[in-house]
Amino acid sequence: MDDTAPEEMVAPEVLREQVQSVVENIPLDAFKRDKRLKEIRDAYAASQNQRQLVEALNEFFLESELYRDVPVIKTTLEKIHEEDLQLIAYEVFG
Repeated sequence: MDDTAPEEMVAPEVLREQVQSVVENIPLDAFKRDKRLKEIRDAYAASQNQRQLVEALNEFFLESELYRDVPVIKTTLEKIHEEDLQLIAYEVFG
């Protein structure tokens, strides 16, 4: 029986989202036969440890430079620039 505490088997949310962004946006067909990816998959199948899976995928994605191809989604506030703003009206209270 595995003595790993349940909270130690859950990956941090930020890391999960980062890995998920690659999985959702980058075609991984080119890596289908990659031995390292198969080892990661087999290790997860044996342990069911999400944290180890996410950390291993993160390392693989970093080494394969896959994060650079993930589109960066900006929030609405990040999309607005000072030159886009226009004063429409103002009122002075006295």
